[in-house]
Amino acid sequence: QRCIDGGRPFALLFMDMDRFKQVNDSLGHLAGDVLLQAFGGRLTRALRMSDTVARLGGDEFAVLLEDLDSVQAAARVAENIVAAMREPFLFEDQTISISTSIGVAVHAGRAPTLPGDFLRRADAQLYAAKKAGRDRFSMEADAGTPLNQ
Repeated sequence: QRCIDGGRPFALLFMDMDRFKQVNDSLGHLAGDVLLQAFGGRLTRALRMSDTVARLGGDEFAVLLEDLDSVQAAARVAENIVAAMREPFLFEDQTISISTSIGVAVHAGRAPTLPGDFLRRADAQLYAAKKAGRDRFSMEADAGTPLNQ
């Protein structure tokens, strides 16, 4: 594995739709598929052109935020995404309200990190957001990196 180090801060966001299974189970897979597409579109619109979005599978998405001005910039993006997903989605004649939980790992270039470790940090933060009540994000920066950088 290569080490990721140096340069400007960047962040990895792992997210999923809170209670997506309930939508699939109650409204059917077509509604779930339409919701996934709408979620992905809304997510893309909430980001910069330089950011990278990927659907990992199911209702899980990842976003790579490169070349951030500060560590707090990642928190602002996560806040914007959480707020955007609170707006109801429409499917046929029904309104679907969901939320998202996001785990954020920020690398501020203070210490080298292995890619696998960085991925695990983002995933651990996603579970922390869910444990804290969903509809939020949880964030971790490099050890010793203040969040008000």
